Amino acid sequence: MATSSVRRGKAALPRGGFAHYEGSIRNKVALVYAAQAGVYIGTLFDAADLTGLHREQLAEMLSLSMKTLLRYQQENRRLGPASSEWLLKLIAIFRQGETVFGSVDSFRAWLQKPASGLGNQRPFDLLPTVSGMDLIADELSRIEHGTLA
Repeated sequence: MATSSVRRGKAALPRGGFAHYEGSIRNKVALVYAAQAGVYIGTLFDAADLTGLHREQLAEMLSLSMKTLLRYQQENRRLGPASSEWLLKLIAIFRQGETVFGSVDSFRAWLQKPASGLGNQRPFDLLPTVSGMDLIADELSRIEHGTLA
């Protein structure tokens, strides 16, 4: 991951924030079905606004160029199942992080610090993979329930 900066300032968030995606991320089965159908590229741009991450960072994590993403946006295309799953899981992780830490900003700060429950790795560095996001979700659950090792 080349950069770990986040966007500054407030962008217009999707109406309802993370709740807008509740139907797609409420449980693993819903997430799988939504991913199989593919999410529209606009979801990536919403995720950038919701998480404060740069669009370029999200594109890099998906191994797509910004040129490709902008073309997809012009064509109102859907992402494939693997990219859709990753994106929906990212939204779910940020929703969970906001719940645990009280705000997206606090969660983003936590993502930048080495976490002992994650082998002293920065959680941010685990975001590019679905398995890494699963590890983050598990760590957030441990924090939420006070069962830290």
